[in-house]
Amino acid sequence: MATLIRKCKSRQEDPCTNNRCKHPWTVRYREPGGRSGRQREKSFPTQTAANNFKAQVEHDVRAHTYVDPDKGKITVRAYWEEWTGRRHVKDTTAYRNDKSFERHIVPAIGRRSLVGVTAADLERISATMKAGGLSVATFWSVGKPLRAMFRQAVTDKRIISSPFTGAVLPKLPNKAVDETELPTFEDVARIARGMKPEFSVGIWLMAGCGLRIGEAMAVRESDFRVVAGTRVLRVRRQVQKVKGTDGKLKTALCPLKHREEGEWRDVPVPSMVWDHVQWHAKRFGTRDDGTLFRTKAGDLVTPDWYREDWYKAVPRVGTGPTLASTAKWTPHDLRHYFASTCLLNGLPILSVSRWLGHGSITETADTYGHLTPDALDTAVSVLDGVLTAA
Repeated sequence: MATLIRKCKSRQEDPCTNNRCKHPWTVRYREPGGRSGRQREKSFPTQTAANNFKAQVEHDVRAHTYVDPDKGKITVRAYWEEWTGRRHVKDTTAYRNDKSFERHIVPAIGRRSLVGVTAADLERISATMKAGGLSVATFWSVGKPLRAMFRQAVTDKRIISSPFTGAVLPKLPNKAVDETELPTFEDVARIARGMKPEFSVGIWLMAGCGLRIGEAMAVRESDFRVVAGTRVLRVRRQVQKVKGTDGKLKTALCPLKHREEGEWRDVPVPSMVWDHVQWHAKRFGTRDDGTLFRTKAGDLVTPDWYREDWYKAVPRVGTGPTLASTAKWTPHDLRHYFASTCLLNGLPILSVSRWLGHGSITETADTYGHLTPDALDTAVSVLDGVLTAA
């Protein structure tokens, strides 16, 4: 499969006759593909190194793990563009990933070959971002897609292993929500009063139904209905920025996070939230398609636009000791408020996970699992009853 030779011995003119010459040893081998496989060779200064490489090549070919060394010479930036070009992700995700990649990865290793990137390079990128005042979460916002890219490079047999395998990188902080740092009902009500009147219903949709901000901006009056005597909201879409044909971002209605076009979820609607929705529709009307939120020009309201009004309203909520907490609140904390309220009052975590639209119940458990009531006492009662009866 592979042959070890010394070219100096086979020269037609003046072959080397010194058995202890310093000429290199060459391994000649054929890549996978039988006779159609390309023939390659590599030289080494010692016979031991050449024999080791020969054994490794033969093993890799037999195990179908052979990697063409030329394929790994592509630059990180070039492979990123190739890899992202064949992925199916939302435009906003692609835009965010590309922006972070250009800012943090390109200056460090963008021109480096794939095979030339080491674990130390990744550790240096992490340390540089930390020194610049960026959080661990910010590093992993670009680190996760970068890790996926190197994993794909291994699958594509461009590199033998990913540099992330041996890298010592900071771990993401605990995802568990600190319920003591969340706004209270009184805080939520004050925030709603501090928003522009035409935006206040969004506060109740997030705090009372657990919607993401983009989902709240996309709610239509026709999405509400009554099922078996209970009013529910069928969440179908979200407002997002997408890339237009000209390459620029534009506002559009998109599928839900973790869902495909046409998928939806039902969430319960408290009476108070429904009252606010009715008041809003009566006072301000809706867009032509029934969407509750609209600009003066009749366009969709973007999450960024809504956040601007949020950050004007929130500072007016806190006074004294609570002012520091209010400064950290974001619209997403209303979603945390919804989830924590449900779980602290004994609602099943599986139902809460479904209402939140999480990708899996693991995400819900990691974030809110500590809020579920302790079942130890109940477990002892149940087991005592069963075992005693048995």
